[in-house]
Amino acid sequence: MPSCPELTLCTVSYESAEWLRLNLDLVKQLNPGVRFHWLVAENSPPGSSGRLYRCEPGFEVFDGAEYEDRRYGSASYHHAAGLNVITRIASTRYLLILDPDFFIIRRNWIKDVIAYMRSRDVAILGAPWHPKRSSKFRYFPCAHCTFIDLHKIHRDRLDFSPDYEGDPAWLGLREHPGSRLNAVIARLTLARRRRVGRARDTGWRLLHYHREHPSVKVECFQPVFKPRVVRRMLDLFFPDHLSLTPKRRGYFSKTGFAVHGFPDVQSNGWEEFLWNREPFGFHVRCYPIRQKKSDYPLEAHYRSAKNLLEQLE
Repeated sequence: MPSCPELTLCTVSYESAEWLRLNLDLVKQLNPGVRFHWLVAENSPPGSSGRLYRCEPGFEVFDGAEYEDRRYGSASYHHAAGLNVITRIASTRYLLILDPDFFIIRRNWIKDVIAYMRSRDVAILGAPWHPKRSSKFRYFPCAHCTFIDLHKIHRDRLDFSPDYEGDPAWLGLREHPGSRLNAVIARLTLARRRRVGRARDTGWRLLHYHREHPSVKVECFQPVFKPRVVRRMLDLFFPDHLSLTPKRRGYFSKTGFAVHGFPDVQSNGWEEFLWNREPFGFHVRCYPIRQKKSDYPLEAHYRSAKNLLEQLE
């Protein structure tokens, strides 16, 4: 009799059907003989061509959350509401929150991660916000790719909702795009530095509940980050909470996938993450809402990711 799955993957889909199918194929390929359960909260608009339906092989699809227009962070609240739907349904001990376009490339990663978390008593292990997104919280996994041990984290604390309303000052710290004069004023007033780590985006409540809890061991994958020399020099004069470059030792790596013989996906604008100094996964970060404002179309990102993953076969 086959063993029961130990891992449930939880993903929110927003016109992400093609990405999820590509990701499912990769997970199967890299984890032969391992059973897992994949739950999807479908947040796509009705009738969308990128929508997954309940009959989709390999996934258990649920209706996601209704979209609500907010003053700020509407997409984040929508995504988090979908996560809050499916994380309540998961029945396995280990949970993986995974974006459709975050691809884990390590072979046998399901067995390796679960064995590591179990042997090291780790409750939360995942990818943090990439350091180039300096306004996001640091030193704690976010909702892009995070493993959670539900024997150590109470399900009632799995709240991924942002909390921008809880920090009204955040809106006042935002850099308002516009004229060159506005950009100069922002630099002179250290606007960007005053926003470091302040954004209470998706996953902030998880951090708020658990970062100071003595019984909860949390670890992060290493983002690959190469800050510009000028920025690094300037950051020497600022404390961590005003530094655009994270200062915690070992938090990020300056050497990425290319050193290990893997394609340099940073050249596509994607984000690389290491685990135990080896390539673990990359994040394309190209969800449809962003692509409507981009000069690099979503289909081009998809083709590039598909071609790259075929090299792993």
